[in-house]
Amino acid sequence: MNKPYIGAADRNKEPIFKVLKPFLDKGEKLLEIGSGTGQHGIYCCEKLPHLQWQPTELESNIPGIQQWIADSHVRNIHAPLVLDVSSHNWCQSSYDFVFTSNTVHYMRWSDVGSMFEGVSYVLRKSGLFFIYGPFHRSGFSATDGNKKLNEWLQEQSPEFRIRSTDELENF
Repeated sequence: MNKPYIGAADRNKEPIFKVLKPFLDKGEKLLEIGSGTGQHGIYCCEKLPHLQWQPTELESNIPGIQQWIADSHVRNIHAPLVLDVSSHNWCQSSYDFVFTSNTVHYMRWSDVGSMFEGVSYVLRKSGLFFIYGPFHRSGFSATDGNKKLNEWLQEQSPEFRIRSTDELENF
């Protein structure tokens, strides 16, 4: 099996890291929902050796994350856990941070709600939940790229789409 690679994850890892770093300097444990290949986690762990990063993913994507971890030199990224946000099988640990990247637009709206519910169980009271991805904002028109992505998402499933920040803030 070839190690999976996501070009967008490689391109956006540094901008994401720059935004997260001031917060991540102040905590020890992070849960990532929908880790994809694990590229973001490995990159952040290389730069923040104090941070314990727990990747999660659907079962079919776990081998790819394992390959990325095996090929890395980081020791603060844990073996990936299987997590389907719609299940009630969330890990029992508590975390300073929860991070998810490019997942919300690939979820049914009910699964977005399940994710928020699950995060409320694992995130410490003073913890932070970070969501990265394309979003619509009230009063701003969507970019051409986001319009095309949204059309493509709708072709994949009528339940997939770019969400508005207003929708997420009202959970």
